[in-house]
Amino acid sequence: MTKILAILVAGFALFLGGVFGMMLGGFGIFAARLSVGSVGGALVAAIIISWLGAVVLQTRWLAAILFSLPMALGILFAAGSHQWWRCLAAFACIAVPFAMVGLFRFDDRKLHGHAA
Repeated sequence: MTKILAILVAGFALFLGGVFGMMLGGFGIFAARLSVGSVGGALVAAIIISWLGAVVLQTRWLAAILFSLPMALGILFAAGSHQWWRCLAAFACIAVPFAMVGLFRFDDRKLHGHAA
């Protein structure tokens, strides 16, 4: 059951990264206006994916990487059409999961530690 849940979380991270990467990168039918709602939604998704990756996958960096790879492709699409604000928004959404994983790493209240 744990392996199935880990695969689902990894697939969910990749899916959300792809959707938000296309939306923020301005690609195809997913192209949305760059607004507080679209960037905020991507940032909230990045935080949730980082938390799920740290708790469920028990490998802190995997979910952040899976979320960020499609976002990096979104930056390429935005840079190709010279939409620099979209590049900046997508870069921020790439940086947030890694920052959250770093904060989780230095948290004293570990979820996987032994009871004292």
